Amino acid sequence: MRTDLKLNYDHLELTTQRIRDYHNALDDMEDALQDLKNFLGNQESESTDQLKEKLDHVTIDIGDKKHTSKQLERILDSYIGEMKSLVNAVSSGSLTRVDTWDISYNISQIEGAVMDLTFCISQQVQEGFHICLGDDAETQARERRLERNYDRLENFRSGTMMNFTRGLRVDLEEICDIYNRYLKPYEDKDDKFRSQLNGIYEQCTSSKDKWKDFWDSFNRITEVFLEKFTIAFALTLALVLAPGWLVLGAIAVMGVGCVVLIATPEEEVPSWLKGAKEAADGVKEKAVQVLQEGPMVLVEDIGQGFMDQIQTPEGIAAVAGVTLGVMAGGYAGSKIKADLKASKSPMKDVDTGKGAGGAKDLELYRKTSNTGKFKDLQEPMQLKHVKNVANEAGIGLEGKTIKIDRNPDLIGRDLYGYTSPDGKTITLYPDAFTNKTELIKTIAHERTHAYQVDIFGKPTSTSMLKDFENGALAAEDTWMNYINLK
Repeated sequence: MRTDLKLNYDHLELTTQRIRDYHNALDDMEDALQDLKNFLGNQESESTDQLKEKLDHVTIDIGDKKHTSKQLERILDSYIGEMKSLVNAVSSGSLTRVDTWDISYNISQIEGAVMDLTFCISQQVQEGFHICLGDDAETQARERRLERNYDRLENFRSGTMMNFTRGLRVDLEEICDIYNRYLKPYEDKDDKFRSQLNGIYEQCTSSKDKWKDFWDSFNRITEVFLEKFTIAFALTLALVLAPGWLVLGAIAVMGVGCVVLIATPEEEVPSWLKGAKEAADGVKEKAVQVLQEGPMVLVEDIGQGFMDQIQTPEGIAAVAGVTLGVMAGGYAGSKIKADLKASKSPMKDVDTGKGAGGAKDLELYRKTSNTGKFKDLQEPMQLKHVKNVANEAGIGLEGKTIKIDRNPDLIGRDLYGYTSPDGKTITLYPDAFTNKTELIKTIAHERTHAYQVDIFGKPTSTSMLKDFENGALAAEDTWMNYINLK
């Protein structure tokens, strides 16, 4: 069985009746055409001859359609009769459902458990090994008690438990017999009739119609994929970009609304909220089921829903669209969020030099004054170039992460570099690439800050921050003197 079965025999019988009605309509059309041909038989003219020829083609086409409809009717009648003879519906109009491999898999699980139990019980109870330290009456009495206990356990195993496992095996054999006699043929018949219907389609459908069916199916699959992808992308992007309080607030509002709908009687709910009322009642029923049976109910429902969804090409397209939409929306949202944060943080966190103003006043930015706005950057903004210049100046960057902020709005803002509070990351801003001297000074300045953090930790006061800054400024001249002497 290649797909899950969800059969409503009443609906199938109604479909069969419609095929009969279609066949009867074709009979009526054929009779009417025959009457017309009989009438034209006494007429002689070029136009009537052409009409007779067209009527012959139509008659042949109707005959082909009658043959196909009769085949469909016969196959569907046989399908309903054979399937009902094996597994009938509980009541008229009810749905008969069989999931692919579910029954055989469950039987195999039961069989494995019974075999494990049988193996454990088949092992004779061992008396074990114990040391007797004396022949006194107390020790002998203890030995007799142990022997009686072992005998009781062995009798219980060989009697009650072995009879129990034999009964389980008999029941399991009956279950397997029912499956092999009724359910297995029930599963296999769907594949047999599917093959028959596919054969009729291949015989009775022209190549042109097959290509049309293919493109129609392709368009439906594409539309479903794009629709699900767009919705999933938009929702995920909104969730990622939305503030946390807004998301939590929306969840709280939905929760309150669900509780209100559950408590509202059915007759008092407006017509436009009927769907929401049904959904809320479904949530309530599922919550009660989870409390009674445990959280595995949700896992089973999710798995069953997924398997139901991927039974058709459209379902597979929907699952793929949602999955890729969520991944793309999450990636795009995180990227936008990171870019917004990066564009704001440099101007937001600059040390004003006006004293302690919280943690941001202690972050290590390299600043100069009265440098003006640079129009051209002489040094390439490339990590490889930065490392080459650092090596040339003798500045070691091992163990440090170098980042380049390529925000053009920062050109001419007198911002050159930034060392993260943990001393592990150095960020270089555009003005650092004004010329080689500024680049060397900036690398030396920020590397000194990283060294200071490694040795002394993050600055905890304004005076400590000033000492760090003075040390880094002095290091700039030291490195410049070093490179000038080379």
